[in-house]
Amino acid sequence: MFGKMKGNRRRRDILIWVGVAYYLGALIGISALIAPVASAQEPTRTLRPVTQSDVNAAAQNLYCPVCENLPLAVCYTDACEEWKQQVKQMLEQGYSIEEIQAYFVQRFGQKTVGTPTTPTATLLTIVLPLGLIALIGVGIAVTLVRWRSNVGTTPSSDTLPDTKADNDPYRERLEADLKDNA
Repeated sequence: MFGKMKGNRRRRDILIWVGVAYYLGALIGISALIAPVASAQEPTRTLRPVTQSDVNAAAQNLYCPVCENLPLAVCYTDACEEWKQQVKQMLEQGYSIEEIQAYFVQRFGQKTVGTPTTPTATLLTIVLPLGLIALIGVGIAVTLVRWRSNVGTTPSSDTLPDTKADNDPYRERLEADLKDNA
């Protein structure tokens, strides 16, 4: 009877150890899955003192969402005040001005920085106007060259209108009045 009891006890001990090993394995597996996610998170930033001039320097390149073409640093609408507060908090957390601008562009779009940030948009905003200016300049130059080449020539009699052939009574009266007044 004691021998049989000893076997049950041993079996129970083995089952306990198997259960413990199973739970430890599961715990290690879950830890292995969570560790990369936890390490991928951005490190916590320490707060640093930020002055109003720091906030204005960072906000100088951001534009008001309400007013058109007004930098955030000089706008005092409620929306701008909230944005400035957010800029201040981000600066306190150690974000750089470039990171803050990238955050606002990602969240609110290109209009917040006032200048294009993509290479294609930058190319279009610089090259397209310069190309148009060059095209207009070439057009003006060609027109001036043509105009100058025609300045020295006298018109032929074929191109001049025949004024004597006109028997316009109004014209005759005008010429007569001009001769009388002279």
